[in-house]
Amino acid sequence: MLRLLQLQELAIVDEIELEFESGLTVITGETGAGKSILLDGLDLALGARSSRHVVRQGAAAARVAALFWPPGGGEVLLEREVSAEGRSLSRIDGRVAPAQDVRALGDSLVELLTQGEAATLLRPRRQQELLDRYAGSQGAYTAAQATRQRIQELERRRQEAGGDARQRARQMDLLRHEVEEIDAARVAPGELESLDQQIELLSRREDILAALADVHAAVRAEDGLSAEELVGQAMARLRPLQRFDADLADLARLLQDVASMLDEAAAAATAASERLEYDPQALRRAEERRALLDGLRRKYGDSEEEILAYRQSAAQELERLTTWEEEAARLGDEIAALERDLLAQRAELLDMRRAGAERFEAAVQPELERLALAQAALNVCVLDSLDDDAVRFDFAPNPGETPRPLAQIASGGETSRVLLAIGSILASDEDATLVLDEVDQGLGGRAARSLALHLKDLSRRRQVIAVSHQAVVAARADRHIGLSKEVVDGRTIVHAQILSGDLRVAEIARMLSGEAGETALRHAQELLAGD
Repeated sequence: MLRLLQLQELAIVDEIELEFESGLTVITGETGAGKSILLDGLDLALGARSSRHVVRQGAAAARVAALFWPPGGGEVLLEREVSAEGRSLSRIDGRVAPAQDVRALGDSLVELLTQGEAATLLRPRRQQELLDRYAGSQGAYTAAQATRQRIQELERRRQEAGGDARQRARQMDLLRHEVEEIDAARVAPGELESLDQQIELLSRREDILAALADVHAAVRAEDGLSAEELVGQAMARLRPLQRFDADLADLARLLQDVASMLDEAAAAATAASERLEYDPQALRRAEERRALLDGLRRKYGDSEEEILAYRQSAAQELERLTTWEEEAARLGDEIAALERDLLAQRAELLDMRRAGAERFEAAVQPELERLALAQAALNVCVLDSLDDDAVRFDFAPNPGETPRPLAQIASGGETSRVLLAIGSILASDEDATLVLDEVDQGLGGRAARSLALHLKDLSRRRQVIAVSHQAVVAARADRHIGLSKEVVDGRTIVHAQILSGDLRVAEIARMLSGEAGETALRHAQELLAGD
């Protein structure tokens, strides 16, 4: 049972807090007073979609809270906050919760019937959902749909695996060429970077050889003083004197080390020169190899790793196409088995729906009679199909008329009452609060009175909250909430209050005639007395 509803900064509502009781609660007010905003707020708390447009102009965020007393005892608090930027946050008992969890919980607490829901009743898919819910065939329908989708997926894979024979042959030739081309190139990770370094080195060969010649000449010149000769002269000068001073001995040893290092430098320069002189075609080969790898990069990937990954993928696809007949046969066997399963699932679904349709028709007829549709008939047509139009509600508003699709024949008022009748028989859990948003629109006279009696009867078994324009419905309420609005400092403010006594009489009089005149007041008192 809904016990408390709080709205803050929602649409034109500044702040409203309403307490609810068991029985029938009716919400009334002038057009535009914000009646449906209350239910919109409740729907937000229950996990409905939101947008930044629900936030009152100038406010940072809209907030709603709904407190329930579930049948098992205790309390359940659902809260929702929507920021002016459109961000949304839901909580269950103070803890942040995902929207799907809130909606699942909300569905067990509240059943909401609106004008929009009445419009969706005209759609075959919605009619199918309602029958499946009543017949308990949702699981059978879901299972059959899953099997059909699996068959379609496998058929697509089988078609892709085989395809046109000529196209398959061309694709296999191309893949084979690509694999062989990459294999022949013997691509190795890191090779591109190594080649770039080698090409840069070889392209400066002449400069490097000249530099090495200069180094060799500086270290070991044959026609002049070289570094080796100068160091040798220094060592010869120090050799006879080093026995007189330990520091001179150390200096002699350092010069000996220098002489050894110069000898190594000369040898290294000679070896480097010989290596560059040895293979004058190395640059050409390196550039050709680089061009080969560049060609592979343009076709298969930006790096050696990507080229090799492409090669692996191409080889796998080539293998698949080579063995496609085996794969196609395997898929065919799986499809055949699934088709047998689907045949059995369709038969089971059809039996469940047809049996459910008979019970549905028998159960809904008394509800129609209570809603002043005693002469009407609702027939459920079930087709052997897995499409969304396998169920159709046919309606005959008067005796002797051939039932026709509900969308073609029912008026708005009739559609609303049919929806309410269906909602009554679908409410397996009568602990859930039934919320109605102007489903009495377009009704009058005996039809409106029948609706009022029906809601009153329902409210003895479960909590019913209805937004209504019908005075006869409001007069039957156990709790009457009136909404009004006024403009204060250029802003619209919505007020809500529990109506009783003269205030309630005046509101029902307004609903009867648009103003609380003497005749309307007397009629309102008669309606309330008739309750």
